[in-house]
Amino acid sequence: MLVFLLVACESDVGLTGNNDVVAPTTPMASLAGRACDPSSGLVAPDAQITAMVRGADGALLNAHSTRSADDGYWALPEVEAEQSLSVRVQLNALVLEEHELTLEAGENLTLDSGPCSNPAELRIAVITGAFDDYMPVLKGLGLQDITQVDGQDESALRAFLTTPSALAEYDMLIFNGGHLEEGVIWSEDPQDAQVALVHETLRDFVVQGGDIHCSDWSYDLIEQIWPGKLSTIGSGQPDAAQLGESQDVLATVANAALSEHLNGIDELNVDYDLDLWPVLVAVSTTTSVHLVGEATYQSGGQSISVSAPMLVSFNGGGGRVVFNSYRLAANDSAEMTSLMRYVLFSL
Repeated sequence: MLVFLLVACESDVGLTGNNDVVAPTTPMASLAGRACDPSSGLVAPDAQITAMVRGADGALLNAHSTRSADDGYWALPEVEAEQSLSVRVQLNALVLEEHELTLEAGENLTLDSGPCSNPAELRIAVITGAFDDYMPVLKGLGLQDITQVDGQDESALRAFLTTPSALAEYDMLIFNGGHLEEGVIWSEDPQDAQVALVHETLRDFVVQGGDIHCSDWSYDLIEQIWPGKLSTIGSGQPDAAQLGESQDVLATVANAALSEHLNGIDELNVDYDLDLWPVLVAVSTTTSVHLVGEATYQSGGQSISVSAPMLVSFNGGGGRVVFNSYRLAANDSAEMTSLMRYVLFSL
């Protein structure tokens, strides 16, 4: 009788003939995502991801954790389903994301972290110029896939800018101030077919999602291809706006999101270290102003003060066109580098 009772008890608690315990099946699911810093729009490698599992009464039942890879991606292949999950993505002391959710059994959920760029993946072509140099800034921001195009070689530059398949290899084109313009961007001959093709190819590049950044003297490219987006001093002809005086300008940050990115900074010092920089006086209603300041330029032997937009951008379809009237080579402070991080990845 005693043996019988023991067997019955063993049977009741689920023991098998080989003494293996058969645990109740827990429904499972999987969770994945990409750690991204919303202030910069860049991936966040080595972020800590924690998923806390709680019961109906809020009691902690289990916890799962992992870290993001170099490209920001992370995965938790087995987490409890049909339970409350508190998910946190954190980079050092900065909380990047928090989610409260419940997964269904067998569900494979990938969290949406919003727009997120990996500097290592961004493909950039830099057109070199005589008066500016983006390269130190780009390398300082961790950008790696960069190709330089000789902006002083008219034949090579024109061939590159008239070949859609060549431009399609890149996400972004950067025009340093001081590249060749006549015969490439503009011509004395209004029927110049090569110049017209350059305009068409660059417009299409932006329509299809590519970004174009121009600095200093390369403003002519924007005025020729997207007339009306910028208003400059002078006649509106190529090079006519290059009248700015050498000076330091305390510029106002005119964009709330940019100010937030700069940790609340609402003014920046902009160094115009050389004379003859292009002066903007207004922009179209579809052009956004990010920096503006009181600056002076020469006209008729007199120094004239004007409220000048200094960093502006506009949409050209799927992509964006950005212009800064100052030279990056002369503005390498920590604040200006942080500004360029925002301009390159968050505009």
